[in-house]
Amino acid sequence: MSPKKILIYFFMGLAITLFSAIFIIYLINREEKKVNNTITIKVTLENNCSLIDDSFMLLVEPGQKYYFNEGIASVTIKPGAMLRVINSDKYPGFQFSTKLFRVEKNIKIPVTCDSQGRIEDTLDALRSQFQQKKSR
Repeated sequence: MSPKKILIYFFMGLAITLFSAIFIIYLINREEKKVNNTITIKVTLENNCSLIDDSFMLLVEPGQKYYFNEGIASVTIKPGAMLRVINSDKYPGFQFSTKLFRVEKNIKIPVTCDSQGRIEDTLDALRSQFQQKKSR
Protein backbone atom coordinates (compact mmCIF):
# COMPACT_ATOMS: atom_id res chain seq x y z
CA MET A 1 0.00 0.00 0.00
CA SER A 2 1.27 3.42 -0.82
CA PRO A 3 2.10 5.93 1.92
CA LYS A 4 -0.55 8.28 0.52
CA LYS A 5 -3.33 5.69 1.04
CA ILE A 6 -2.05 4.92 4.54
CA LEU A 7 -2.32 8.62 5.48
CA ILE A 8 -5.83 8.86 4.01
CA TYR A 9 -7.01 5.81 5.99
CA PHE A 10 -5.31 7.12 9.13
CA PHE A 11 -7.05 10.51 8.94
CA MET A 12 -10.40 8.91 8.07
CA GLY A 13 -10.10 6.66 11.11
CA LEU A 14 -9.10 9.60 13.27
CA ALA A 15 -12.08 11.66 12.01
CA ILE A 16 -14.52 8.81 12.67
CA THR A 17 -13.10 8.30 16.17
CA LEU A 18 -13.36 12.02 17.02
CA PHE A 19 -16.89 12.24 15.64
CA SER A 20 -17.94 9.18 17.68
CA ALA A 21 -16.38 10.60 20.87
CA ILE A 22 -18.14 13.95 20.41
CA PHE A 23 -21.46 12.20 19.76
CA ILE A 24 -21.12 10.05 22.89
CA ILE A 25 -20.28 13.10 25.03
CA TYR A 26 -23.35 14.88 23.60
CA LEU A 27 -25.60 11.94 24.51
CA ILE A 28 -24.24 11.76 28.05
CA ASN A 29 -24.76 15.51 28.62
CA ARG A 30 -28.28 15.33 27.22
CA GLU A 31 -29.22 12.56 29.67
CA GLU A 32 -27.71 14.48 32.61
CA LYS A 33 -29.78 17.55 31.72
CA LYS A 34 -32.95 15.45 31.71
CA VAL A 35 -32.15 14.09 35.18
CA ASN A 36 -31.18 17.50 36.62
CA ASN A 37 -34.18 19.33 35.18
CA THR A 38 -35.96 19.54 38.54
CA ILE A 39 -36.89 22.30 40.94
CA THR A 40 -37.56 22.30 44.66
CA ILE A 41 -40.78 23.98 45.68
CA LYS A 42 -42.53 24.70 48.96
CA VAL A 43 -46.24 23.92 49.09
CA THR A 44 -48.24 25.44 51.93
CA LEU A 45 -51.60 23.98 52.90
CA GLU A 46 -54.25 26.61 53.68
CA ASN A 47 -56.54 24.42 55.72
CA ASN A 48 -60.03 25.97 55.94
CA CYS A 49 -61.57 22.70 57.13
CA SER A 50 -62.32 21.43 60.59
CA LEU A 51 -59.95 18.51 59.87
CA ILE A 52 -56.33 18.27 61.00
CA ASP A 53 -53.55 18.90 58.45
CA ASP A 54 -52.57 15.22 58.57
CA SER A 55 -55.88 14.44 56.86
CA PHE A 56 -54.43 15.73 53.60
CA MET A 57 -51.48 14.96 51.37
CA LEU A 58 -49.98 16.44 48.22
CA LEU A 59 -50.34 14.59 44.93
CA VAL A 60 -47.96 15.48 42.12
CA GLU A 61 -49.43 14.21 38.85
CA PRO A 62 -49.14 11.44 37.69
CA GLY A 63 -48.95 9.87 41.15
CA GLN A 64 -46.16 10.95 43.52
CA LYS A 65 -47.54 11.50 47.02
CA TYR A 66 -46.05 13.68 49.77
CA TYR A 67 -47.17 14.25 53.35
CA PHE A 68 -47.52 17.71 54.85
CA ASN A 69 -45.41 18.51 57.90
CA GLU A 70 -47.05 21.29 59.92
CA GLY A 71 -48.92 22.36 56.78
CA ILE A 72 -45.83 22.49 54.54
CA ALA A 73 -44.49 20.06 51.94
CA SER A 74 -41.13 20.61 50.31
CA VAL A 75 -40.79 18.59 47.11
CA THR A 76 -38.37 18.28 44.21
CA ILE A 77 -40.24 17.90 40.94
CA LYS A 78 -40.05 18.67 37.24
CA PRO A 79 -41.21 22.07 36.01
CA GLY A 80 -44.62 21.89 34.40
CA ALA A 81 -45.93 19.28 36.83
CA MET A 82 -49.43 19.65 38.22
CA LEU A 83 -50.31 19.53 41.93
CA ARG A 84 -53.43 18.81 43.94
CA VAL A 85 -54.28 18.14 47.56
CA ILE A 86 -56.04 14.85 48.24
CA ASN A 87 -57.14 12.95 51.32
CA SER A 88 -54.28 11.28 53.15
CA ASP A 89 -53.94 7.53 52.88
CA LYS A 90 -53.54 7.58 56.69
CA TYR A 91 -57.27 8.30 56.92
CA PRO A 92 -59.07 6.31 54.22
CA GLY A 93 -62.51 7.05 55.68
CA PHE A 94 -63.20 10.04 53.43
CA GLN A 95 -62.50 11.21 49.89
CA PHE A 96 -61.16 14.65 49.04
CA SER A 97 -59.45 16.32 46.10
CA THR A 98 -58.77 19.91 45.07
CA LYS A 99 -58.48 21.17 41.53
CA LEU A 100 -55.11 20.96 39.80
CA PHE A 101 -52.54 23.71 40.36
CA ARG A 102 -49.52 24.55 38.24
CA VAL A 103 -46.10 24.37 39.87
CA GLU A 104 -44.82 27.58 41.43
CA LYS A 105 -41.77 28.13 43.63
CA ASN A 106 -43.83 28.89 46.75
CA ILE A 107 -47.46 27.95 46.34
CA LYS A 108 -50.36 28.02 48.76
CA ILE A 109 -53.17 25.58 48.10
CA PRO A 110 -56.45 26.38 49.83
CA VAL A 111 -58.50 23.47 51.15
CA THR A 112 -62.21 24.10 51.71
CA CYS A 113 -64.47 21.32 52.92
CA ASP A 114 -67.84 23.04 52.68
CA SER A 115 -70.05 22.20 49.72
CA GLN A 116 -69.97 25.76 48.30
CA GLY A 117 -66.17 25.67 48.02
CA ARG A 118 -66.29 22.27 46.35
CA ILE A 119 -68.90 23.49 43.84
CA GLU A 120 -66.75 26.52 43.00
CA ASP A 121 -63.71 24.26 42.45
CA THR A 122 -65.75 22.05 40.13
CA LEU A 123 -67.06 25.01 38.15
CA ASP A 124 -63.55 26.49 37.85
CA ALA A 125 -62.26 23.18 36.51
CA LEU A 126 -65.08 23.00 33.96
CA ARG A 127 -64.50 26.60 32.86
CA SER A 128 -60.78 26.04 32.33
CA GLN A 129 -61.46 22.82 30.43
CA PHE A 130 -63.91 24.51 28.07
CA GLN A 131 -61.56 27.47 27.56
CA GLN A 132 -58.79 25.07 26.52
CA LYS A 133 -61.10 23.36 24.02
CA LYS A 134 -62.21 26.74 22.62
CA SER A 135 -58.67 27.94 22.00
CA ARG A 136 -57.74 24.84 19.96
